[in-house]
Amino acid sequence: MAEPRKWSPVTAAQLDELVLFVCGLANNPAELGATKLQKVFWYADRMHMARHGRPIAGVVYRRLPQGPFSPAIDKAVKRLKRASRLAEREGERFGYQQRQFFALDEADVSGIDSSAIQVLAEATLMIKDISAAAISDLSHTRLWQITEPGAVLPIERMLAGAAEPLDEIDVKALKAGARTGNGASRKVKAVA
Repeated sequence: MAEPRKWSPVTAAQLDELVLFVCGLANNPAELGATKLQKVFWYADRMHMARHGRPIAGVVYRRLPQGPFSPAIDKAVKRLKRASRLAEREGERFGYQQRQFFALDEADVSGIDSSAIQVLAEATLMIKDISAAAISDLSHTRLWQITEPGAVLPIERMLAGAAEPLDEIDVKALKAGARTGNGASRKVKAVA
């Protein structure tokens, strides 16, 4: 019987490719600003942990007012911009200023686990039409609430509650709220 593959965090170069991959999935850069980029990785890590028992990238998330934030993802954006592989512009979405990203190059995800790519694509498509405010509100889980502002959100605690992706009803309710910028119109099931 084959030994299970040992999990290890992605390298900075692989994280850059994952960020570029996610940004490249947005048909319209307004679909995926800086806040939602962070949330894609947060939700993808949760979904991947629920399905495969490990996060995708192994990045550290901190509790910020808009929800979980990973400095590593922000650094990847900066590296990609310096390498002229990603462009950024200021835009407006739902009446809020937004940092919008344009993938200028194709991501090379050849050395990255296919389950990670699949879950990142699923998370991106799941939240692309939801407002950043609504998706941020949903990220204020019990884990976020009990963590001190600015402190690390312990990723191993993500599995303490339901780490399932949003169901179809949740996504429809969020999209309805997103069109008006009011966020979710129903309470989504409690998650860790």
